[in-house]
Amino acid sequence: MNRWMALLLWLCLVAAHTAFADKSATDDILSQNRDALIRLVDLDEYAREYFAISLGRMNPGWIIADLDGDSINDIALLKRDTAQNKLTLHVYICKQKCQEVGNVDLGQFNGDQFLAPVKPDQLIHWTEALPFPDRPQVSELKLNYFAVEYFVYGKASIVFFWDPKQKQVNKVVAGD
Repeated sequence: MNRWMALLLWLCLVAAHTAFADKSATDDILSQNRDALIRLVDLDEYAREYFAISLGRMNPGWIIADLDGDSINDIALLKRDTAQNKLTLHVYICKQKCQEVGNVDLGQFNGDQFLAPVKPDQLIHWTEALPFPDRPQVSELKLNYFAVEYFVYGKASIVFFWDPKQKQVNKVVAGD
C-alpha cells in the first residue's frame, strides 16, 4: 500500500512541476508582449459582440494550448505595431522555454481581427472562393493538435497549425 501511495505522490509532483514550468514559460511570453497584444477593447463593436458571444471569456490576442501534441502548452500571439498599424501572428512552441517558430505578417489592423482556438480532430476545409497559388492538392485537413484560427470578422479566417514533419507553422485558408 505504501508503494502505491509513494507512486501516486510522485506522479502528482511530476504533474504539478510540469504544469508550473508550462505556466511560467507562457506567462513570460505574455508579460514580455503585454503592450502589443490585441485586446477586447481594440475590436470594433460588431467584432467585440461576436467574440464575446461566440468565444466567451477568452482573449482575442492570444491562445494558450498544446499546439504540437507534447502535453505542454504553447502560445500564439496576435500583436499590433501601433506605429505602423500592422498585425503579426507569433507562434511559440514551449518545452522548458518557449521558442518562436512562426511569425506571419497579417497586414493592417482594422478592428475586426482576433484569434480563436481550434480543437484537435476538427476537419478544416480550404475555401474555394479565392485562388491561392500555395493551396495543397488536398481540399481538407484533419487536425491532430490544437490550432489557431485568425478571424477577420465577416470576411475571412485562416487556420494556422504546427506541422511536426516540416517543423513549421502551416496554414489553411478556411473561410471567406
